[in-house]
Amino acid sequence: MKQCKNCSADFQSKHETRGHEQLYCSVKCRMDAYKKRTMITHQDEARKPETIQDSRIDLQRSENRINPMGNYIPNVNLEILEGKYQAKTEALEYKLRYEILVKELENANKKIMDLENELQQSDEGEEESGGIMGNIVTMVGNSTILGDAIGGLISNEKVKNFIISLVPDTAQKQ
Repeated sequence: MKQCKNCSADFQSKHETRGHEQLYCSVKCRMDAYKKRTMITHQDEARKPETIQDSRIDLQRSENRINPMGNYIPNVNLEILEGKYQAKTEALEYKLRYEILVKELENANKKIMDLENELQQSDEGEEESGGIMGNIVTMVGNSTILGDAIGGLISNEKVKNFIISLVPDTAQKQ
C-alpha cells in the first residue's frame, strides 16, 4: 500500500510499469498537486525583483494573439489590421454600389434610346398620313354620314372652341 502525496489516502498501485512509481491515488489528486505546485512557483517568482521585467515580457507574450496561420500578432498590429480590414470592406461596398449604379444608368440610357426611336418612328408615320386631323378629314371626306355627324357636332359653339383649342396653329391665331 502507498500513501497519496496530495490527500494522504492509502491506495494500491493500479499496475506496475516502467518509469516513475505512482505517487497519487487518482488523476484528480495528480492535477490538484500540479495546480498547487505551479501556483506556488509563480508567486515565488513574482516576489523576486529580477523577475519583474521577465514577468512583463511574459504578460506581453500572453496578450499576443495567434492568427489562423499560427503566427503571433501583437495587439497593436491586430488593431492596425482590423482598421485596414474595415477600410477595405468599406471600399468594396462603395465599389459594388458604383457598379450597380453604372448598370442602372446603362439600362436607363438604353430605355431612353428605345423611347426616342419609338417617338421618331411615330412622328414619321404621322407626317406621311397628315397626322390625326388629317386622318379625320380623310375619313369624313370618304363617308357622307360621318361627315354630316361631325358637321353637326362642330356647329355647337362649345365643341367648336374645344376643337380649336386642341389644334396648335388655330389656337395661336385667335
